[in-house]
Amino acid sequence: MKLAICYYGQPRFYEEGFKYTQSLYKDCSLDYYGHFWGDDEDKNKLESFYNPKKFVVEKKVEKFKDLECEPDLSRITKSVFVTISPLYSMQRLHEIIKNTEEEYDFWVLTRTDVGLASDFSLIDLNFDKNKIYTTYIRGDEWLVNHLPTNFIMCDKKSILDLTNIYENLNYYICEKNIPLCHHQLFFNSIKDNAEMEMIVADPDDGYTGGWRWIRKSGLSQE
Repeated sequence: MKLAICYYGQPRFYEEGFKYTQSLYKDCSLDYYGHFWGDDEDKNKLESFYNPKKFVVEKKVEKFKDLECEPDLSRITKSVFVTISPLYSMQRLHEIIKNTEEEYDFWVLTRTDVGLASDFSLIDLNFDKNKIYTTYIRGDEWLVNHLPTNFIMCDKKSILDLTNIYENLNYYICEKNIPLCHHQLFFNSIKDNAEMEMIVADPDDGYTGGWRWIRKSGLSQE
């Protein structure tokens, strides 16, 4: 299976993330694309580590586009600036991948601080190229009006729609009245593209199905 692994945002714990996803990508052919916040030293380290197709690393911008209305902030705990920052990084990723002619079985939108608490491998399952796959998380809202954001495996149209949220932010926030919430924005950007399905990496984990964030202390417990 040939995958395009697409990263965005802060390159947190990228060495640990690589280690904790070794089993996930076992026997897959991987190409890396990404947009990161950082400096030239970070760029050199990341390119040396991943040998990517294309990475863009740049300093954080200080101002984003103005919203044309008062956004619904009820679903966020961080500032508007901090919430929009990853969406802008995804937009820069969009610019990197939109004209890529390379063919892939799936495009994967993820972050460097995502890992697994199991030895699950994608190659062990049969995936339908007409579906969108996400991580598992327990809750009635998921795949109904929310989407997990740590790992999404999809076709190129869907990853281009996901990474174009920032460009269409006023449409989603002001016209569609969607809260400024990554989970809801992700869902609404691709909800009409294809059937969605969750991937359970560890059946014994009833909350996240074995998917974890990586923190300073190692893999998170949820």
